Amino acid sequence: MRQSACNRGAVLALLVMALCETPAYATEKLRVVVTLLPLHSLVAGVSEGGDMPGLLIPAGGDPHQAQLRPSQRRLLDQAELIYWVGPALETRMVGLLGRGEFSAKSVALIDTDGLVLHPTRTLVDWYQGQHEHSHDHHEHDTVQFVDAHFWLDPNNAIVIVNAVAEQLSLIDPEHRSRYEANALQLRERLLVLDAELEVMLTALRDERYVVFHDAYQYFEKRYGLRPVGAVSTASGHRPGAQHLKSLREVIARSGVRCAFSEPQFADAHIKSIAADTGLQIGSLDATGRNVKPGAGAYFDLMRNNARALLDCLQGSRE
Repeated sequence: MRQSACNRGAVLALLVMALCETPAYATEKLRVVVTLLPLHSLVAGVSEGGDMPGLLIPAGGDPHQAQLRPSQRRLLDQAELIYWVGPALETRMVGLLGRGEFSAKSVALIDTDGLVLHPTRTLVDWYQGQHEHSHDHHEHDTVQFVDAHFWLDPNNAIVIVNAVAEQLSLIDPEHRSRYEANALQLRERLLVLDAELEVMLTALRDERYVVFHDAYQYFEKRYGLRPVGAVSTASGHRPGAQHLKSLREVIARSGVRCAFSEPQFADAHIKSIAADTGLQIGSLDATGRNVKPGAGAYFDLMRNNARALLDCLQGSRE
């Protein structure tokens, strides 16, 4: 179940108290760990000038299936604050971060007030045109039915930056001015990025394409893109033969020119569909497999996806 705003505040308050009672805290930098690279990038941007937050899941790791090595477990042990997406994405970490031994120092960013969240799309939804609406964060009772790839909308990234700056300032008030200044600069950069991507992608609003993994709903809705189907759902469920048959039929009647694989997943289905239908193959990346971790990673990830769409969809016209 999703934490209420009151519960989230209580967790943060307890964390602040615990850190303030630690004698070494006044002389040490805050030890923060973030599970996933795009969100790690945003937290790194807010905390720039201090220690780089730890990244739990290496670039390209599958958050749906992540199993922790001893070194990753030590990273959690040493952390004073852990940011994770939440149980809708990192299902294997619920026992540790959601209700287990690290839950008292963990913050599920999908619970951040002000995020615009979309429901997950089933394979059937693609063909029935359902779920064309979005919801503010508090309209959902649980995170299990929310598409967890919310960071792919820069407006949601701004919400996360604001929340992280506020939380870090509460826990580490000595460096409040740094967090606030970094957050201001980061918000400005995100607004510039958003405008840049909108200009880049405007020409693609009438193009049709398919994706392997339905992870790009936030990106699509923000920039008016119109994919017609996905091989796999947002939660990573694999398709059956009937779905693949239906997808081929949709491709045939929709003027689709490109199919996009994803670097961390096997692409046999996409290659087969492309071979049968004559589609060009591109690659999209929701989590940053080929992006260098750091404060600039989020910007690289978003621009890379925009360029991948342009290269395949515009290249297929030639």
